[in-house]
Amino acid sequence: SREHHLLNNKIDREKYPVAEIEAEILERVNFGRAGGPMRMLMATICLEHFTSMMADLMFDAEIDGVAMFSKTDPALERLWRWHAMEETEHKAVAYDVFLEVTKGWSPLKRYFRRSLSMLLITKHFTANIANFSAKLLEADGYTREEADRAVKQFLWKKPALF
Repeated sequence: SREHHLLNNKIDREKYPVAEIEAEILERVNFGRAGGPMRMLMATICLEHFTSMMADLMFDAEIDGVAMFSKTDPALERLWRWHAMEETEHKAVAYDVFLEVTKGWSPLKRYFRRSLSMLLITKHFTANIANFSAKLLEADGYTREEADRAVKQFLWKKPALF
């Protein structure tokens, strides 16, 4: 969370709709919290799994033969690389907590709960990332249609983070 705040504080808040995006994220976090500790744990497991996979993909990704972070400030790239490694650790810890908390559950119940949670998080996480990314591109002067097209291309085609 601290690193997200550090990065978000570097974004030009006059130009980009950071406050709006943060408010939408907070609304989703509050929804998770309202469902109690198990809903929060399930959301955490799924989100950490997703962000860990994305982190791995991002550092190997190329766009037209150029490494994704080739034009990034070295300090910012180091932050992203550190954050990517941290996501893998978070994924493992969240899953270990799940295994401990549900040790009395049958394997089928565990599998069903994880699968259902991942289905829901996949739907909402991918939609949110696409929507937030398009909003940021709109702030750069893209029309909404251009922004949506660029985001779809990046997320699902090339380099295909999802």
